[in-house]
This record gives sequence, structure tokens and C-alpha cells, in this order.
Amino acid sequence: AVDGIALKGYFAGKRKTEAALEAAYPGEKSAVIAPSFIYGGNSFELSPPRVPAGYGGFIENTLGSGLVKGVAGIMPGPIALTLAPPVSVEKVALGVVAGALGGASGE
Repeated sequence: AVDGIALKGYFAGKRKTEAALEAAYPGEKSAVIAPSFIYGGNSFELSPPRVPAGYGGFIENTLGSGLVKGVAGIMPGPIALTLAPPVSVEKVALGVVAGALGGASGE
């Protein structure tokens, strides 16, 4: 499981926060945005870590391919997590807006 890696506290806190959100705003009254890695902009940066749109889009297409998704589906949690395709900042923003306006459901 992913919980066994160094980010155990992060994942425990994430679950606790999502449970509190669901308790305060049950059902369709809440939305949790949970992208893997967000990319965007036009330059590589270390602090905060940033991958530019062109490179991130290439990685998203590669990791989002059927072959890689199939391999990720049979891998243990930590490996599957590293094979999750990144998401563009624009897609994340659209998801946040849709959630805020009540128009988001599922993925």
C-alpha cells in the first residue's frame, strides 16, 4: 500500500481531511480535487517544483497510454502512483470551478 512509504503522515492527513469535508458537506455538497502531479507554465523550477506545459503534456500522454495504464493497474501502490499521469493546471482549475458551481461528479 502507498501508506507504507515515507509520506504516510501525508496520506493519513489527507484521508482525515476528506472525511471531515464529507461530514460537514455530505454527498453532492462537496468536491475533493485529487490530481496526481500538476504541471503548467513555461519553465522548470525547483522551488516550488514545476514542470512546463510542453514537457508535462508529453508525460501525461505517455503515462496515460493504454500500455502504461495496464502496467500501472497490476503494480503495487507505490509503483502505480509513480505511473499516474500528471494533470495540467488548466484541467485542475476547470475541476475546481465545476466543483464550486456544483457541476462536478466522478473524475
